[in-house]
Amino acid sequence: MEVVLKTNVELSVDLDPERTYRAELELEGTQGEVLAVPLAALTDGTDSEVAVSVVDSQTSGELRTHLVDVEVGVVAQGFVEVAPRRKGELKLGDRVVVGLSGGEAVNGAG
Repeated sequence: MEVVLKTNVELSVDLDPERTYRAELELEGTQGEVLAVPLAALTDGTDSEVAVSVVDSQTSGELRTHLVDVEVGVVAQGFVEVAPRRKGELKLGDRVVVGLSGGEAVNGAG
């Protein structure tokens, strides 16, 4: 199996194909605190964008929601970093729909 690594710096390494090597990779991470939602909360938005469905209210089994287009970032442990495309449309504590059970929202918050 061939593995190609792309780096920000030039590497010059001779590797023996008969040996086994171990490499440590630094992967992308977040820069401080971010908003995160369960992966299951992502849905189709406007103009083929990614969105989350934010709960406005839920009374008598009726769920009122609105879509917020988001940009996605790092994915880890079943959650995905999100940022609203329009500032202020999504904030900490907002309830997002991750599924429906008997017509009621199943909460996902980040």
